[in-house]
Amino acid sequence: MAQLGAAELAVLTKNLDDSQKMIFQSQYNAEKKDRGTATIVALFNWDRIWFGDLGLGILKLITAGLCGIWWLIDLFTAGSRCDEYNRAKAQEIVDALKVSNPKSQKEKIEAQEIRNEITKPIAPKSASQRAKFCSNCGNSLAEGEKFCPSCGQRV
Repeated sequence: MAQLGAAELAVLTKNLDDSQKMIFQSQYNAEKKDRGTATIVALFNWDRIWFGDLGLGILKLITAGLCGIWWLIDLFTAGSRCDEYNRAKAQEIVDALKVSNPKSQKEKIEAQEIRNEITKPIAPKSASQRAKFCSNCGNSLAEGEKFCPSCGQRV
């Protein structure tokens, strides 16, 4: 597949507003991988790890690139895997921006309700709702008891 170009990025970000596009550009530029660097990293068998595939990367290192066969294949496919990584990362960023900044009024209301539910303070229990325990033995006390039924301590 070809390198992720400006036209494809424009299609991905067409539903974002200007501030979201700026956020997208800064995050994408920080996280995208370079094809040339991918090929150089593939020369030293570190490409799988560099793309975030830790399990296969360690396996590739242990087996010496499957005796050179896997290494040779990865050397020639490093650029296309880099493009796939960049596309997936761009789509991930766009999806996160759409979720965090909804467009329609209904989406804004739903998002605000979720934020309110998450940040709603928990009301402290009143003195009558709190469980009471004996300060001497720790036994649970029923409402209105003046003495602990377990140890006889005055409450």
